[in-house]
Amino acid sequence: MTHSDQIQQNPLLRKLKIQGYRLTKVRQFIVDLLANSQAPVSLSEIKENLTRNNIRADRTTIYREVIFLKGKKMICEIPVGGSKRGYKVCQDVHHHHLICVRCNKVEPMVFKKPLLSQENEISQRKDFKVLDHLLEFYGLCGDCQ
Repeated sequence: MTHSDQIQQNPLLRKLKIQGYRLTKVRQFIVDLLANSQAPVSLSEIKENLTRNNIRADRTTIYREVIFLKGKKMICEIPVGGSKRGYKVCQDVHHHHLICVRCNKVEPMVFKKPLLSQENEISQRKDFKVLDHLLEFYGLCGDCQ
């Protein structure tokens, strides 16, 4: 697949290109890796995949790329147990996650009733301005039960 084909097939790469950002090999690889992964991918897994594909990048470069993509709201950071974090492509709809503690499978969860009413209650009762929230449920998926 040519460089041009990769950009055309991946909407995130296309968006970055249109916005005038450079599409380095490392950036392209990370975006493609996360777009094609079912589960969140850790920084060390990103590094391993880059190395396996003969793309050189140190941990600082990888971290900066992840921070850049997070800042563009293209990828999301997902807690995957303890202090471990993984990354995946963000969905357009605000959602939360169901995280299996055995296989690390992560499923998006969209509530029928938004949590906005709870945010408003917190703001009123506690004199606290909510800027954002993160809600994760940890348990066992259907395959691991």
